[in-house]
Amino acid sequence: MTRPVETRWIFRTVLDFLDIEPPEDRANVPSLTGEPSGVEHEHLVRSSTRPTQDPADQATGAGAHVWLSSLVGERWKLIIDHNMGRSMLFDLLSDPGETNDRFDEMPQIGAELRNALQRTNAAIETTRTGPSESAPSEEHLRRLRALGYL
Repeated sequence: MTRPVETRWIFRTVLDFLDIEPPEDRANVPSLTGEPSGVEHEHLVRSSTRPTQDPADQATGAGAHVWLSSLVGERWKLIIDHNMGRSMLFDLLSDPGETNDRFDEMPQIGAELRNALQRTNAAIETTRTGPSESAPSEEHLRRLRALGYL
């Protein structure tokens, strides 16, 4: 069975080819060399666009972007359509083409995956709004102006 992979696995794969031990924080990241990692993985896939918050764009429809999040495991795939407020669940083993939404039939699995995805999304948002997202200081603004960026 083919399965999704993550780009972060490339780093581990290169280290494997060079026969270099990975740093501790990357020790559990799988490699694409085909060697079993012994770690069960689910894959988080998030869209990079979100609806605009600008009321003018929303009024004209310019802010209508696709906004999906997905969690993919060996068997199940959960997709949340944030614009429509809808969740979909697919059994990848029996329905690899994702044609039969099983969310209503399997509410416990859907809820578990949705909760896992929401926890992951919250952790990512918390990371993104840390100190690096704070307002730039006057000194930083001065330097950006001097370089012609502002």
